[in-house]
Amino acid sequence: MFCVKRNYGTMWAYWLMLLLTALITTDARADDVAILVIDPKAVVEQSKAFQSIQQQIADKNADYKKKSNTQQDTLKSAYHALEEQKSTIPQQEYEQRSRKLIEQAKDYNKEAHANKAMLDNALSKATGQIDQVIEGIMANYVHSLGSKEKNRKILVLNKLNVIYASNSMDITDKVRKELDDRLPKVQVQFVRVNSETRVEQR
Repeated sequence: MFCVKRNYGTMWAYWLMLLLTALITTDARADDVAILVIDPKAVVEQSKAFQSIQQQIADKNADYKKKSNTQQDTLKSAYHALEEQKSTIPQQEYEQRSRKLIEQAKDYNKEAHANKAMLDNALSKATGQIDQVIEGIMANYVHSLGSKEKNRKILVLNKLNVIYASNSMDITDKVRKELDDRLPKVQVQFVRVNSETRVEQR
């Protein structure tokens, strides 16, 4: 299956900082702070939405790979056929057909690079939808908890940076389940921008 990898640092750092703006004070006591932990990578990668994105990207990549293999086989057959006819056709015709095959190979290579760029762009935009929903979930969760704990600050930490945390502090599953309820699937849009900056829907 096509492997999808993401960088979670920037997005999660942004909304965690946003949620904790009112938290950090130099004289805060332990009783004044409610500490929670979350595994942002697990929230995203175990979500139904992200899995649906992975499947769509993998299916599209498989289509491109199949087409690319067919193109390569066609080129190889044409090249071998031309070499077999080399001694029986005029040199000028041989050179013209050779140049044509070379240009076809270049075009196929450009298409392969364009397809990869389109997949990367599609992945980025699709996972961006997940990020937006997670931001809303976290904001609502912290706001709701803050309303119950009126005299306490809320601190949310990345679980991967915490040596130990009790299960009661871990909100990873809660956030993921709410994400699944709100966004069970994302429809990936495969959009190509050609050299004339004209957008094509695939």
